[in-house]
Amino acid sequence: MVQVVVIKKGGRRPLGRPTVRTFDVTPAKRATDTQTETRQPKRTRGRKATKAQRAERIEIAKSRRCCIRETRELLVTMFPKCFMPRGADKFPLKIGIHKDIVGKGISRNKLRIALRDYTRGWKYRQALVCGADRVDLDGNPSGKVTEAQAEIANKIIP
Repeated sequence: MVQVVVIKKGGRRPLGRPTVRTFDVTPAKRATDTQTETRQPKRTRGRKATKAQRAERIEIAKSRRCCIRETRELLVTMFPKCFMPRGADKFPLKIGIHKDIVGKGISRNKLRIALRDYTRGWKYRQALVCGADRVDLDGNPSGKVTEAQAEIANKIIP
């Protein structure tokens, strides 16, 4: 047994009265175990991840990228006048276009992630020029890019 003096800041007691606590520092043993059990700690700041944890993270990232890629390809095939494939010049999308797409068979979460990926690309940001036409799902103009929106896009592009 070890006695430790703990001085708390604030709380119910005034700062001048220390709290004395007693801790048992001997490791707990089970009746069936002859050794103490050692566990791998979960990933926290300052500790290296184990190989299994790194492999798991890599697999999760790959599946996310695959999901984004599939959803974007689906958007390109469903709405070819609105969405362009990777690497092609893009048009500014109508504000609130996600509301038009949700009822077409794509889940909200996948759509949200795919639209974020689509609109964060530098080709899309280059298309956000003041006065450019925004397009809806059929490729028809539905609004213009404002000066404030164009300035925000220019700030993000280096």
